[in-house]
Amino acid sequence: MQQSHFHALLRSKSPKIKTSHLIRKLTSTIILILTGIQALVVQARPYKENDLTNLTPGRINISVYVFHDRNRNGTYDLGDFPMAGVVTQLTRPNGTSVNAVSNINGYTNYKMGFRNPKHPINQAGVEYTFKVLKPTGWQITAGEPVQKIRFLGQVGSPSGLIAEKAPSSIGLAPDLFLRGRLVGPNKSAAPRDASVTATGPDGTPKRLTLSKDGVFDLSVEPGIWSLVFASPSLNWQLLRQIKVTTAPVEMIAVFAGQKQLPLQPQPILENFDWLKRSDLEKIPNGHLSLNWDYLLAVHNQSYGGPGYVNVLNSGNAVGYNSSGHPVTITAPKGRIFDFIGGYFTVAWETANGEILELDAFRGNERVANHELRLSHLGPTWLDADLRGIDKLILSTRHYWQFVTEDLRFRVQRASDI
Repeated sequence: MQQSHFHALLRSKSPKIKTSHLIRKLTSTIILILTGIQALVVQARPYKENDLTNLTPGRINISVYVFHDRNRNGTYDLGDFPMAGVVTQLTRPNGTSVNAVSNINGYTNYKMGFRNPKHPINQAGVEYTFKVLKPTGWQITAGEPVQKIRFLGQVGSPSGLIAEKAPSSIGLAPDLFLRGRLVGPNKSAAPRDASVTATGPDGTPKRLTLSKDGVFDLSVEPGIWSLVFASPSLNWQLLRQIKVTTAPVEMIAVFAGQKQLPLQPQPILENFDWLKRSDLEKIPNGHLSLNWDYLLAVHNQSYGGPGYVNVLNSGNAVGYNSSGHPVTITAPKGRIFDFIGGYFTVAWETANGEILELDAFRGNERVANHELRLSHLGPTWLDADLRGIDKLILSTRHYWQFVTEDLRFRVQRASDI
């Protein structure tokens, strides 16, 4: 009907029909024709119910969820975080294995699709074995590290396969230790009568064994630990109190005979949770009364590196050294600050074992130097207790990105200058 009207208009030679009128008629007719064609397409059985019994199998992920059991209570609950970078090994019925790594949300994903050779899980009526490979220095606190799961055929399911039972979540927690070193003046050997006594939450004191280099290493539990360093020959004693939480602790070397400088009065915490304007910001000078060079604040999931995820202690932001360059933190001219400590990881699995190097200065004198081996799986709390310094340099030996969280300082108040 519409086409006949269109052709009639073209054939018309009536002088009574003006050109402009003809164009309007043609335009309206073309729109009607196009609208009619579109309507035919849109009306092709919308919202129909699919026949799932004839559905061609596709694919879907099945996942093992891995988390940091921060309170070490054997269950995933409030306060626990997903853990990235943990390897799970899938063993198929023919004995071959496929490894996958937990992502930034804690999920280790395997694709499954019935009779699809491209996917690692593709058979019905057989068992597949999922085994979480426990990292060195960690323990499994929740779930079974080895799970045998039978997969069944299911017509109409997304992949044509279903698990007889879903994989359970796996919780991990690091072995907690308190490690440090007691040395003599100028890094010489500590006096023979030097000792370190540790008292934990249970109130029982324990004298620690020192290596030839003055190193001590104590397995600990969460809570407040008191360490007393002493040397009768130097008429010297020093008390340090350390709070152990979710991470192992490494102390910067203690020098026998050293005197404690007074504490700066204003404690400050840099947890990077002020990050709101964008997912990445350079820390400006004057922030928290300190000057910052090459330390950036970033959303912990922006880059996808496991160290950015696993170091998180609060909020959703962490800090890292831009492009792997050294970070310098200084006090304004004529002022000093204390560096209490912070949590540190390395950003990427490739750099697992990278060395963080710390140098602290008081004027032109370097008063502390320490090396900390970093993991991408979880942080170590570096307990510094450096007092009265004016410059702190944090760098990595091979220029990989370190990631840090909850840096703690004490600064001078303006009224105290």
